Amino acid sequence: MNVISEYLTYASMSALVAALPGPSNFIAAENGAMAGLRKSGVAITGHLTALLVLAVMSAMGLTSLLIASPLAFNAVKLMGCGYLCYLGINIIRSANTNALGRDIQPRSARRRHMWRKHFTVAITNPKALLFFSALLPQFVDANQPIGEQFLPLMMISMCSAFTFPMLYALIGKKSTQLPFNERHKQFIKRLFGASFIIFSISLLIS
Repeated sequence: MNVISEYLTYASMSALVAALPGPSNFIAAENGAMAGLRKSGVAITGHLTALLVLAVMSAMGLTSLLIASPLAFNAVKLMGCGYLCYLGINIIRSANTNALGRDIQPRSARRRHMWRKHFTVAITNPKALLFFSALLPQFVDANQPIGEQFLPLMMISMCSAFTFPMLYALIGKKSTQLPFNERHKQFIKRLFGASFIIFSISLLIS
């Protein structure tokens, strides 16, 4: 397989993983509904930062060591599941007070909170750990300079990891323009919250 074919294969797999409904994309949709596209785009950089950290760890062989240790891997998994459950409960609790409306936090605090949510969910996602420890190394030749090979692969990953959450954010923003009454908006927000709890349970038992 030549270099171009390898990049195309990796790009396809990266896009598929990034496009699947998951916690990060649901956070992007929620942010799009609550704060708009521009703030959602800034928040998604938290997701990108987490992926970059995982990629660097993969290049150093640290993700493989983490996965090889059941105790460490399960600890990360439990933290991720717990955080998703926490987010879901908070969203459901807030449904009655600010359904699909604008967040009443100060702007700087709101941006930091949105960024932190994206970063924490991505960095504690066991599937992301597996992706960077198992899939990414398959496209790296150990006999060639690692850095030169990782750079284009990470650029591909970053493009997918930004593009698809932004599409979810757009869907979230468009949902606020539909003729929903307050009751419908509360139901949608509770649905968002329930989805995070479901993701938490599915990660825990997977």
